[in-house]
Amino acid sequence: MTSMMKITTFITLFALLIACQKQENVFEYSPSQRMSQHRTELQNELTEAPYGWKVLYFPRTDSLLFATPTKPEKRSESKYVEKLITQGFGGFYFLMTFHKNNTVDILMDTNTQTIQVAKTSEYALTQESQLQLSFTTYNYIHRLVNNRFRAAADFLYVGKDTLQNIVFKTASYAEPAREYIVFEKLKSITDKEQFLQKAYNNRQFFEQMNNPQIVIRRGSKIYYQSDVYLKGNNFGLNTPFLEGFVANRYYVFEYRTNPQEDPSTGRYKSQFIGSGYVGTEKGLTFRAGLRYNNSLIFYDFVREGNRFIAHHYDKKGIATGYIAEIFNN
Repeated sequence: MTSMMKITTFITLFALLIACQKQENVFEYSPSQRMSQHRTELQNELTEAPYGWKVLYFPRTDSLLFATPTKPEKRSESKYVEKLITQGFGGFYFLMTFHKNNTVDILMDTNTQTIQVAKTSEYALTQESQLQLSFTTYNYIHRLVNNRFRAAADFLYVGKDTLQNIVFKTASYAEPAREYIVFEKLKSITDKEQFLQKAYNNRQFFEQMNNPQIVIRRGSKIYYQSDVYLKGNNFGLNTPFLEGFVANRYYVFEYRTNPQEDPSTGRYKSQFIGSGYVGTEKGLTFRAGLRYNNSLIFYDFVREGNRFIAHHYDKKGIATGYIAEIFNN
């Protein structure tokens, strides 16, 4: 064997030895040690956010009550709409500041008191089959843990989205996309001091509109434009029903495709678009979204004066030219 061959053989053996050592390092820690490391990493991330986290929580986005507006239905009488609107639910906005001593300060967007007076509770990070964040003593989230909103105080860690926000789910649903829990790290003290107040103001503005309507268009072509005053006198809707719009944070827009009443049923043909909503610092966000069809769905609306406007983007993030606009009529 030549000297060059000996050197080549030595390098090959050395490389194999290093590779084996690296492979052994994969199993250097036991499963319990790796779980402990994951818990520590998540706690560090939660507690080392200097301005805290803004948290969007929609406990129930499983209800696509009006997901096929392009198929007119003879079902626009008030009792039908009133029944369905009580089955739709929106979301809530929180500010959470986590501490190393396993306590968390929480503000909530419900009213002027909850956006100013924090509730301090304890939290725990545990891991069995999945890493879990649990709020172990009472805070504002527990107000939603009931038969109405069906929220949970135990969040299962899913991972991070493309924007590096932390995504959670709960054990309430086996199927994905049935709820929406996203933690976004606040970037400045100004964000911390103002975002929840702005979100509250935008939601209040929407809920105080006399008769909110929506139009979906692309250029000059209109694809959908609601024309029924659900908060007006079209149906003679009762006060508890109107209060349900606000209490459930769910709204429905209606367009009458045939304004002539069917004498055999006393109904009109209508198209509905509805979704749960919550106020954000920029405007409104809807989950599972206001959908014209399966590919044309609007989620995030920016408030521009007295209107809320959303632009549609494809899966690559490119604007398609479709716009949805909510306005007061």
